[in-house]
Amino acid sequence: ISGDTVYLAPKGKNSLTLSLSAQHIAPPKKPPPTHAESYNPSEEYLPTDEQLKEWEELETADRPHGLFVPTKFKNLRSVGSYQHLVREAFERCLDLYLCPRVMKRRLNIDPESLVPSLPRAADLRPFPTAMAVQFDTPAMTYSVKSAEEEGESKEVKETAMVRCLSVSPDGQYLVSGASDGFVRMWEVQTGRLLRSWNIAALVLADKKDKDDEKADENENETTTKEEDSKQDKNKPKPVVSIEWNPNSSHHCLIAAVENCADIIATGTGGSDDAELIIMHQLQYDL
Repeated sequence: ISGDTVYLAPKGKNSLTLSLSAQHIAPPKKPPPTHAESYNPSEEYLPTDEQLKEWEELETADRPHGLFVPTKFKNLRSVGSYQHLVREAFERCLDLYLCPRVMKRRLNIDPESLVPSLPRAADLRPFPTAMAVQFDTPAMTYSVKSAEEEGESKEVKETAMVRCLSVSPDGQYLVSGASDGFVRMWEVQTGRLLRSWNIAALVLADKKDKDDEKADENENETTTKEEDSKQDKNKPKPVVSIEWNPNSSHHCLIAAVENCADIIATGTGGSDDAELIIMHQLQYDL
């Protein structure tokens, strides 16, 4: 009801909906006055005669201050009425009438709720915690008979050179085969040496048994060849190839020295897994 006139409400709408749809939308505020609109502006805001002629040739919307021209007065009482007051008020009414406006609802949101919660550092592991990890391979020592002094041998110490590498399927362990005939297992994260196996010693022991069987056949060979062969036997044979088992359920690896290959149970999968690998290895040897 508005005065003496009665309006029918549309179907599906109640009085609360009508009251919300008829809310008053405040017009945008006019910008505050600048220094140029002061009654006593600075000299830099006062236009010259040439600038006034240029402003008269321009459209009203292209002028710096529209219809207003900065003017300097001695005091505030000397300021008269603004001649374009009615025109500017009428143009503002047209802008408010013709320009559509939409009410914007302001949301009360806590700024801290917009910032995502950062996870803990422990939840982001594994991640690198050091710039580099150094794996120190021990030096190898072996005895060699000297050619000058008969019956005496001297110890030779050399730095073992890594010949091959292999990483476990889970990336936790690293095995290396060196020139001293050792297979070493390292912890990747810390660089700690966990275990080592002398594969070259096993190969030399196996060859020694075979050479003893053939000793009768080689009786006619010269003694110089025997001494050279003994020196070669004392020097360890390098590990030329090594590979970790790709099946993560069985923790074992295979290493090759010369023409021999050995299967090693690393023990990282537990005692049961190591015994199972040893049983399979014995069946293979038989």
